[in-house]
Amino acid sequence: MKIRIKCKLILVITFLIIVSSLSGCTYLPGRDDIEGTSSDNEITDKDITKEMDQDDDENQVENEGKNNINDLAINKIINNENSIGPEDGTFKEITLVDDKLWYIEDGYISTFDINTKEVERLKKLEGASDNVYNPPDSTYYTGENIWFYNYVYSSKFDMFYGLARYNFNEDKFYEYNDADISPISIVGILETENNLWFSTYGGLEDKSYYLNLENGSIVESDEYVEYFNDVVKNDNFMWFSRFGKGIVQVDNSNKISEFTDNNYLISNRIKNLSFVNNLLWIDWVGGVSVLDISKNKWHHISFEDWQYGDFNLFIEDDSNNLWIIGDENVINLNKSINQDDWETYTWDTNGSESFRRIFDVDIFNDFILVGSDKGLFIVDNRDETRRTILEEERILEIIVKERICFVSTNMGVYELELKQ
Repeated sequence: MKIRIKCKLILVITFLIIVSSLSGCTYLPGRDDIEGTSSDNEITDKDITKEMDQDDDENQVENEGKNNINDLAINKIINNENSIGPEDGTFKEITLVDDKLWYIEDGYISTFDINTKEVERLKKLEGASDNVYNPPDSTYYTGENIWFYNYVYSSKFDMFYGLARYNFNEDKFYEYNDADISPISIVGILETENNLWFSTYGGLEDKSYYLNLENGSIVESDEYVEYFNDVVKNDNFMWFSRFGKGIVQVDNSNKISEFTDNNYLISNRIKNLSFVNNLLWIDWVGGVSVLDISKNKWHHISFEDWQYGDFNLFIEDDSNNLWIIGDENVINLNKSINQDDWETYTWDTNGSESFRRIFDVDIFNDFILVGSDKGLFIVDNRDETRRTILEEERILEIIVKERICFVSTNMGVYELELKQ
C-alpha cells in the first residue's frame, strides 16, 4: 500500500513538471512536496548574500568612470570688468555658433573661440554705449543670420535699444538704427523667408513691424496684430501672443483666428510661446496650455492645485527641452503632454535652495543645471545629490556643448567641464 502511494505521488509530481514545462513556467518542488529532498541543489542564505555581493560589484564596475557632482570643474573665461552689481546683465545673452560664442561687450559684437580661447572684436555698433547693458533676449540665431537687439543705443534725441545682424553667407554686418522705430525694447522677434517680424514695447505705444531682408526697409504693420510679446511659426501657421489679449493665429492664406479665454484659453495673460514636437506650448500666468496641431486638440495644465509644490517658471532651453521649475523640483516634460513621460526631480530644500528668480535651466550629461539669482544650482539626476556654485552671482544663461558647458553671469562667462 505504501509502495502504491509513493508511486502515485511520483506520477503526480512528474505530471506537474511536464505541465509546467509546457506552460513556459518552471515548477520546483518545495519542502512540503517531498520529504527528504536532496539538499545538493538547495539555495542557501550564503548563496543569496554572495549573489547580492556580485550584483553590487557589477554595479560598482558599471559606475566606475562615471562622473559625480564633484567632478565638475569651473573656470572663468571672460571677465566683466565693468560689472555694476547683481542687477547688471552684460552677459545675459550669449549664443554658441559652431565653436564660437557670440555676444556684445563694450559696444562691440565680439566672439570667443572655445578652442583657442581668443576673443575677437568684430564690429563696433554705432551709438552703442561702452558699458553696454544687454537685457534678456538680445541675440537670435537663425542659421543664416545672427541678430543683435536690445543693446543700449544713443541717438541725438533719445536713448533706445538698437537692431543689427550679421549674415554668415555674405560675411556682412547690417545696422538698422536709423529706422523710425518706436524706442525702448524689442519683445518679440521671428525671421521668416524674406522678413523679420518684431514688436516694440515701452514707447508711447506698443507697435509691430516687419523688416524686408532684401531691401532693408522697415514697415510698421497692424495687418495681423497691433503688437505682440512673442511669435512662433510652423509650415502652415504663425502665432502671435498678446499679453492680456490672448493669441492670434494666421494661416498661409492669411486667415486670422483668435484664441482667448472666451473660447480656448484659460487665461489671456500669455507670457511665452514655444513650438516643439508639433505642439504649440503656451506659457500663461498660472499654467501651461498645449495645442496639438495634428489633432486640433487643446490640453491645459493649471498650477492652482499643483502637486509638485510652488510653480515658478516654464522654460524652453537651447535644445528645445521644456521645463517646469518649482522651488523644490525640476520637471523635464520630455516634449510630451503625457505626464507619464515627465521626469521629475524633487528634493527637500528646507528653504535653503528657494530662489527668487530662475533665469535658465539645461541638462549637462547626468546633471540638471538651474541658473538662479543665488548661483548655479546642480542636481545629479541619478541620485539627486546637490551642489551650488557661484553663490554670489546671478546665473543668466547656460549653454551646453557635449562635455563642456558655458555659464554667463553678471560677472562674466565661465566654462564648466567634466574632469577626465
